[in-house]
Amino acid sequence: MNTKNIVKGLLFGASLLLASAAFAGEKASVKVFETVKVSGKTLPAGVYHVSWEGTGSNVQVSIQKGKETVATIPAQLEASDSAPASSGYSTRQDGDGSKSITTVFFAGKKYSLNFDQQAAASAQSATAPGNK
Repeated sequence: MNTKNIVKGLLFGASLLLASAAFAGEKASVKVFETVKVSGKTLPAGVYHVSWEGTGSNVQVSIQKGKETVATIPAQLEASDSAPASSGYSTRQDGDGSKSITTVFFAGKKYSLNFDQQAAASAQSATAPGNK
């Protein structure tokens, strides 16, 4: 009887550990080499920690510099055919001459985060029923 209770306790503990890991989200670091904008906020060059949570392709991204959260934005988690050798980002030139991050990709991972909400909205409306 005592062994049965110990096994139940261990299984319960293991299930809690796995459940907390499943909801912890993903994390990565990205080095930004220039001043860029994310969701209207200016980020100077430096190393930023990127974490995200969510299920499916819609995720909530938190960007931190040290312990300070500098931006929290929605993004699309997009699969890719190959994994890049290094982490990095893509930008677009804004009308005022500044650059905004559109995509962040991670070394050895076959996915990226798309911050370009205009492109994501266009892609969704193009595939929506009734739009051909």
